Amino acid sequence: MAQTACVQNRAWQKGGLPPLRIAINISARQMSDKGLVAFLSETIKKTGLTVESLELEITESAVMSNQEHAEKVLNELKGLGFHLTMDDFGTGYSSLAYLKRFPFDSVKIDQSFVRGIPESKDDEAIVEAIIAMAHSLQLKVVAEGVETKEQYDFLRTLGCDQIQGITSASRSVQRNRHAALQDHDPRSRRRDSGGGGSRRGQGGGNGDSGGKRGDGDAG
Repeated sequence: MAQTACVQNRAWQKGGLPPLRIAINISARQMSDKGLVAFLSETIKKTGLTVESLELEITESAVMSNQEHAEKVLNELKGLGFHLTMDDFGTGYSSLAYLKRFPFDSVKIDQSFVRGIPESKDDEAIVEAIIAMAHSLQLKVVAEGVETKEQYDFLRTLGCDQIQGITSASRSVQRNRHAALQDHDPRSRRRDSGGGGSRRGQGGGNGDSGGKRGDGDAG
């Protein structure tokens, strides 16, 4: 997955798009692999990207089994310049301790909390607390599963840094972004032998989201 994402990202940049950051998930099995750091570093070098072009999303479960090993791996990745995100924040038991211990750059609020906005005051309070706490620790905040304008406006008011999802306000932006990515996807430029035109294939991802839909700044 990492190599595919890097190759596609490099193709987009060669096609004229500005630098993009694509996010990939690191599983618990991958985290336990002693060759993970070397593999990611070599993949970046082979594809000609910078480490800033790849974001690594790690869930709490991926660091629970062997915290000492996870801390070592994450510190090495951070030292190389990779952007590290704690995924599904708020769903585990020790997330606060992990934020203090591990060198994350951002946290992603789990969609189960976003989904209840604005109906659930409890969810609103939890999201507000997460954003305030993360910002106090100098961490960026991404909210996933944003589907309505009310949710978007609430998150923007709280200073959430980015959103993930589809809202009526973001659909036109998403369509334009998707069209631009298709135009720069080498797979979409195959000649149609029947009609002499070009055939466009589906793009491999959306901006800095690693295939997640509708990423964008909330501000």
